[in-house]
Amino acid sequence: MKTIRCRFILVSIILLPLLLGVLPVTGNAPECLTLNEAMALAQEKSPDMRKARAALLLARGEFVQKDRLIAANPEISVSGTRGTRATSPDVSVSPSAALKGEQPVDVSPSILSGPQQQRINGYEVELSQELDLAGKSSIQKKIARVEIEKADAQLLLTRLQVRAEVRTQLTTFLMSEALAADLERQLEHLRLIKQRMGPGFTDQRLGTYVGVVFQNDLARADIELRNLLLTRTNAKQTLDQMLGVTTVKVCTLPPTSSRITNPTLPEESELIAGAHANSPRLRLVSLNSQQSELGSNLADIAMIPDPTFFLGAGEQSIGSSKLAPSIAGPSSEREKTFRFGVRIPIPVFDRKQGSADIARAHRESTGADREAAERNLESSIAVLRNRYIALMEIVKQLAKLQQPFASLESLDGPFLSGRIPYSDWSEQYRRVAEIKKQYLDTRAEAARVLGEIEIIIGREIQ
Repeated sequence: MKTIRCRFILVSIILLPLLLGVLPVTGNAPECLTLNEAMALAQEKSPDMRKARAALLLARGEFVQKDRLIAANPEISVSGTRGTRATSPDVSVSPSAALKGEQPVDVSPSILSGPQQQRINGYEVELSQELDLAGKSSIQKKIARVEIEKADAQLLLTRLQVRAEVRTQLTTFLMSEALAADLERQLEHLRLIKQRMGPGFTDQRLGTYVGVVFQNDLARADIELRNLLLTRTNAKQTLDQMLGVTTVKVCTLPPTSSRITNPTLPEESELIAGAHANSPRLRLVSLNSQQSELGSNLADIAMIPDPTFFLGAGEQSIGSSKLAPSIAGPSSEREKTFRFGVRIPIPVFDRKQGSADIARAHRESTGADREAAERNLESSIAVLRNRYIALMEIVKQLAKLQQPFASLESLDGPFLSGRIPYSDWSEQYRRVAEIKKQYLDTRAEAARVLGEIEIIIGREIQ
């Protein structure tokens, strides 16, 4: 017996690794997405997030282009000269000779022993540099740096908006799915009660007409269920679009589950201090105002032209066929030139008319936006915080009211026996359904308000 047991243990030890390799491994991948997982996936897949990241990269590239010691590149130009120079007779006209009766025209032709035409060969090299003496490039670099900060603020704002939308849609989906399942069971139960009533059932108040009233109430309940299913479908489709998948499921939770987090908010003063430091919306309007101020300064100096300094050197040979050193006769000349100076454009046609006025108007507009945002920040936080707290109190009360009786089915017997009228019996079912629907709407609204609070203060609330 001991020998058989030992053999069995030995075989088990040998086969155990093989069985572990064949059996499917569960638990490595989640069967459904939690709230934080859905938020992270949505931020990864969001086209708006991709655009915001691309805008940040673009702003950084624009800054690199403008972050130079000298804004303009130097220019070098090389020119060559080739031609001929011919001699001509010297002709003079003397009016005084004509008054004296002498010949007024004197022609003195030149008789040269050398060639009548002399060759001209030459070249010149010029180096020029445009300089920003008014400080335009420095202002443009500051504007580009502000663009980076704006893109970064927009990226944060987009991330918080995606997070808020996922929370709202996920809460709506999970609440509506649980409520729809509950209403489906309740509606099926009411249909069974309708069958048990039979064709000759009478009510204390409605008599035999109770069957028609009951059927109408069932139709209305079915319509409410269809609307709830439509709400669930719309929320699921929105989630699928945001997550970029259709096969991944979200975790199905009961309506009273605490896994859909509704955190406790910090004090109002803490929220306001955080918003002044991190609010992406406030940062954007402040940066817009700063950028328009820089644009106004740039427009004020736009009329100042940028001078171009140049330096050139060249050589020219007359009477020689080449510029290289050679032994030339008396008819050959060679000269070297050296030029330097400055070119200044004259603003005659393009005088930037109205640019300063436009920039000042834009500065006033963005400044007003900034003041309005700063003025409304604290009041908006107070309103949203108070609304969120009130909604969460309503959620707690509705959670207690969802089951006012031990069981609604306990009223079916008294109703079918005629001791409870139909109006009292059906009112309890309708009341519970309305409370559950209000609970769903309140949870969804609380999720939306929480997202707005995160957006306005610029950080996540866990």
